[in-house]
Parts: sequence; structure tokens; C-alpha cells
Amino acid sequence: MAKTVFILGAGASAQAGAPVMNDFLKVAQELHQAGKGTPEFDTVFRGVNALVRTHSKWPLCAENQNIETVFAAFEMAEMLGQFPGHSPEEIKELVPAVRKLINVTLDKKVSYPYPEETAMIFGDRNVTNSSYPDAPHPYPAFVQLVKSLREKATPRHSVAVITFNYDMAADYAFWQGGIPVDYALEKRGAGEIPLLKLHGSLNWGYCQECRSAAPWHLSDFFKKYHWSARSDIKSGSSVILNMSERIAEHKHCQELVNTGRSPVLVPPTWSKMGGYMEIASVWRAAAKELSSAKNVFVIGYSLPPTDMFFPYLFALGTAADSRLDRFWIFNPEPEIVTRFSPSLGPGSKPHFKFCQETFEEAIQKLQRVLLPK
Repeated sequence: MAKTVFILGAGASAQAGAPVMNDFLKVAQELHQAGKGTPEFDTVFRGVNALVRTHSKWPLCAENQNIETVFAAFEMAEMLGQFPGHSPEEIKELVPAVRKLINVTLDKKVSYPYPEETAMIFGDRNVTNSSYPDAPHPYPAFVQLVKSLREKATPRHSVAVITFNYDMAADYAFWQGGIPVDYALEKRGAGEIPLLKLHGSLNWGYCQECRSAAPWHLSDFFKKYHWSARSDIKSGSSVILNMSERIAEHKHCQELVNTGRSPVLVPPTWSKMGGYMEIASVWRAAAKELSSAKNVFVIGYSLPPTDMFFPYLFALGTAADSRLDRFWIFNPEPEIVTRFSPSLGPGSKPHFKFCQETFEEAIQKLQRVLLPK
């Protein structure tokens, strides 16, 4: 059996509507100006303006800040107890505020479309998965590729998905496709696909009893929540999930998750050690999946300089004796190849291939390569 690991970055969810990290604050500001933000947005933008003023002494942040660079700076400020123009009480508000901004922005921008053929009406809690809106594009095609690799390929593939994205697009697509996911946060059943979200997720709360992330699986979420019937629903329109706003109602170990820290989101920097132990099992599972991988396909991930952890994860995870057959990078931005190629070791360099293609185009290519007719 072949072992295939997909690694999805922000570029994968960009086609689903999620802003990439460099555009995140700009998109959030546009939402706020349109009246769709929250008071926490003001807290974040005030902090961002303070960071810009540090530029004359050290280029920590420029005008087009990466949201996760800002996230890391706020965490450092909380640890040091210092931040320009902020009192100790205001400093403590920065990290919760940026988490809230990320939650709201992703919930508002990642939409779930109705099929073009039929306008669905909701309200019945007993409707089947197929009666719900579609997963964001092109995730349904990605799930179909995964299903075909597991069920139809010769030889069949064991598949795992590692993602840096906080959003619910992949989770929803697998749920709608009838494939349960394993977040590596708890013991689950057979037949599940590992969906390893290295930076946390909008549907993960923090359980005080377990002292770890506690996922709210969509199969359980939709037992309680459903889209309400509306007369204005039309074919081609879409809805939003708003799951992060409801995560505080999730129970784990018979108790509500800690609402002050929900959802569990961890920035991709050295400072993730503060929240790393909550999701350490996810990273261990990712390393294990990489250790036996024959094919590694990286889609929409740009290897940002702030991500200090992934190069170590990949290097240590692939240090086993298993032979890597393919290490392919898919990204429409040509300069991304210059970030990956200098870092490759002798075990992966001969199998490296860069494809200047989007997530949708990557799915189509991999269908042709891995599932020839």
C-alpha cells in the first residue's frame, strides 16, 4: 500500500475564500468597516499601529503585516509585559483580541455554496449530509481524490492530510463526503482519515480537565445546529458556518470548554511553545505520518520565514528509512520554489518537483498521475 501525505497551506483555502496571511488584516479591516467586525478588531488595529511605530528601531512590522507575525508579537508582549502605548491591562487584551479577529474573519469569508441546480431549504435536523450546502471550492474535488486513492487506486493509498489552516473547509468537505476525521486529539474509530491541523482549528476548544484541545466534530455539531429555513435562499447563493462563535457551548469531559481560550489557535512561530503542549499529539501524529510517506504533496504552503517549526517537523519526520518517491510543491507563486529548494536534503532533493499551479489545478494533475485510466 502506498502512503500519501497532503500538506495544505493558506493557498489551498484561499480558493475557498479565506484570506492568505499577508492579506488577512486588510480583509479584516474591510469587514470591520462594513460593520461585520467586533470590538476586538479595534484592539488589534490599535496594537498593529503601535507595532508600525517600532519600525524605526527594528523592522518588526511594516504596513502590510502578516497576521501571524502580529499574533506572535502580541504573545511576546504578553510575556514581557511591555508594549508601546499600552497599559498592563490592555496588553492582556491583545492575544484574545487577535484570536477573535481570526475567528470572525474566517467565519465571514469562507462560505458554503448551494448547488447551482437546486436551492436547498433547511430547518429539518434529520436531513442527510447531501442536503446541506456544498463544501467550499475546490475541497469537494479534493475529498473525491482522497476517496479514489483509498478505494480505487492500484495499489491503494493510505492517506493523511496535514494542514496549517484554522478554517473548517477541509473538515466540512470530509464530513459531507462521509469520511470521519481523526484530529489526533482523542481515540477514534476505524476508517477515519488523519486531518492534522498543526496550528489549531475553529472547532477546537480547551478542556480544563484534559488540559488539551477538545474538538467539536461536525457530526456532533450538526446534531445541535442546522441552517434555518429562509425564503430568500436561491440557487448559487451561499451561507457561513459561524462555528467559532458557538464553540463555547461545546462540552468535553461533561463540562463546557474554557470559553476564555476558545478556539485553540497557535501561531507558526517559536512562541507556539506556549500553546504547543495542548496540541503536541497532533504534531507527533504528523511526524509519524511523514515517517512512512512515499508521496508528499505540499499545496498552497509558502514556507514563511516566521514558521520555525515546520522545517524541523519535516526533517525529523522523514528521517526514517522509508524511501520518498515524490516530494511535489504546488503553488501559483513562482518565487516559492526559492524557499524550498535550498533547504532540501539529499533524501528529498532527487524527488522534488515544483508545479506553478493552484489547489484546483493540483487536484486535476494528481488525478491524472495517481489514478490513470
